[in-house]
Order: sequence, then C-alpha cells, then structure tokens
Amino acid sequence: MEANEVKNKAMFVCSRRNHFPIIKPVLDELENRGWKTKVLRAEIFGEALVNIEKKLKKINKKDQSSIYEKKHHICIWKIISHIFLNLIKIGIISKFNIFIVVTDAPSIERSIIYAGKMLKIPSLRIQIGLIGHKHDQSILFADKMAISGEATKKILTNKCKINPERLVITGCPVYDKLVNAHKFFNKRQIIINLKLIENKKIIVFTTENLSENENKRLANIVCKSLKNFTNTQLIIKVHPGETDLKIYKNIAKKVGIDFRVIRDINIYEILYISDILITYFSATGLEAMILKKPVITLNPFGGTDPVGYATSGATLIARTVKELKNSISIVLNENQAITTLIEKMKQYVYKQSYKQDGMATKRVADLIEEMAM
Repeated sequence: MEANEVKNKAMFVCSRRNHFPIIKPVLDELENRGWKTKVLRAEIFGEALVNIEKKLKKINKKDQSSIYEKKHHICIWKIISHIFLNLIKIGIISKFNIFIVVTDAPSIERSIIYAGKMLKIPSLRIQIGLIGHKHDQSILFADKMAISGEATKKILTNKCKINPERLVITGCPVYDKLVNAHKFFNKRQIIINLKLIENKKIIVFTTENLSENENKRLANIVCKSLKNFTNTQLIIKVHPGETDLKIYKNIAKKVGIDFRVIRDINIYEILYISDILITYFSATGLEAMILKKPVITLNPFGGTDPVGYATSGATLIARTVKELKNSISIVLNENQAITTLIEKMKQYVYKQSYKQDGMATKRVADLIEEMAM
C-alpha cells in the first residue's frame, strides 16, 4: 500500500448508544475534507458488558469483591486479547492513521488504542457530557483528548494529574447545532409529534442513571410540585442507561398531572421546546443553558452537585417540593429573575463548553489532521 493511500483514514469507535451522535459531526466534517472514515459500532457488545457488570455487582456483598474482580478481570482481558490480536492479524488496524473514541475506559476502546500504540497510530478521545469534581479517571489512555472547556481542563490537570499538553480545548462538536437551533428544529411540529398541548407550558425533567430509590425520590418531588400548576405539562426524559420507564409513569399517574415519559428521542428537540428544565446534575442542564432555557437543579440528597450547577449561580436551586414549586413559579411569573440568570448562564457555558460559535467541530477536525500528519 502506498503512503498516500494510508493517509486520511480514520476509525471511530462507539460502544454505547449515545456515543455516535457525539462523533457524527466530526465524521461528517472529515468526509467533507476528503477523509475516508469507518465507524466500529459496537453498542450491542459494549452494553452487554455493562449488563454483565451490573449482574456481578448484585452478588452477595461478602463475596462480591473477590468474585466480581476475578470474573471482571478475566472477561475484560480475554476481550482485549482477542480484539487486539485479530485486528492486527487481518490488517484492519494498519489501514488507519488515527482512532477517535468518546471514552477510553471500556475494554473495546482500550483494545483499539493499545493496538494503535503498538503500530504508532495516534488516538483521540472526544469529551462526552460534563466532567465534575468527583471524576476519578486518573489515566488518559488516548494520546490526546479534545475537551469542552476550561472547567474540564482544571479538573483533569489538578485532580487527575493528566499532562495539560494532552488536553486541547475545542468546545463540544455536538453543541454546534444548538447555536443555530432554530434552523434545525420546528417547535410546532415537535409539539404535534409528542401530542402535547400547544398553549401549555412545557416542563422537562431529565433523569440520571441513579439507583431506583434515588430516581423515585426525585420524580416524586417533581410530580408533586407540578400538581397545582394546571397550565403545565411535564416531559420526563429518561436517561439512556435506564430501562424501566414504568417507575416514572406510575408516579406521575398517581399524582395526577399531565405528563409524557420518553427515552429514545432527540434530547435537543425536547430542550428546544421546553420552558423550564429540572435536573439533578445531568449534562442537559448545560445544553439547556446554551439554548437560553432556565434551569432548576433539584438536589434532595445533600452535598453539592458534581458539576457545580448550584454553586455557579446559573440555576435556581430546590431541595423540597415547596422549594421546587417556588422556583417554578419564579420562572413562570417573574421575567426579571430570568434576566438576572442570563449573565451567569453565559459564564458557566463558557467555562464548561468554550465558545458557542458553531466552530467546535472544525477545531476537533483540525486537531485530528494535526495529529495524523
């Protein structure tokens, strides 16, 4: 194979359902620049491994540590060895000059990265979601990481001790679409598709992949707080990692409010039509701010939220049904209160996700070309 055939070929690796939308803008940009791209869609395989982990964690506590660690270790390294050896044997690895991943913690992505290192092929990780102060991944396996903003860099360098030269602030490519959301989304059509009432306020509650008891507690507070707001309708947007939607349906039905429970739908469509977002610490809070939507953080558990929403001043804060009712009332009735949030929202968005200029995808693509030279 000649040298010019090897250049400009990238492999993207996705082992979770929510990873592909993150890399899709970058993939399209590279193809527009004449690159050839391949995507290893390993979602089914990757999520099967997650399910194995969950089952192993249910082992009796007194035996959990030794049994879990042993089985998990064997499982991961059998997979790594198998993928690593076979990709080299059949020559797939050598056909690419860079690998792009969204995470480098799972065994699938790590095996690709390790194989690349053996063949001196660089790898880039693109940040997904928010990285908070509780983040504890102290090793960056990919050669470099395209990060969303200064807040992430501070945590990864100060807390995780990752070399700052390996971190490049680009903003988040998937957020480029939010900068000109009106060009991509039709509010009336989305409302019709979801069978919502057009003249009612839309409150969105986004869940987290927490324990069932924690999720029930949050949902109960949200639903009860809306009981007396007759001109509202609630959308419960369930986290992609959750499978039991009945939990939320049962709670909302019992309270007796107008609601929809959804999971597999474009979150940006939901945020675009929303009037208020309620969340604990989901990255949807940041995304709502980019769309200039008021955010209320709900934290009945005590302590600070992992991503600093509450301490930033960019959101309203609630811990109880009464406090959430008050925050919702402020947003719905007091325009001045929303005006005062705007500047704080702008500051938070910049720290977390850099410039909202629609150029994050270009910055990531430029970095890829620089690394692949």
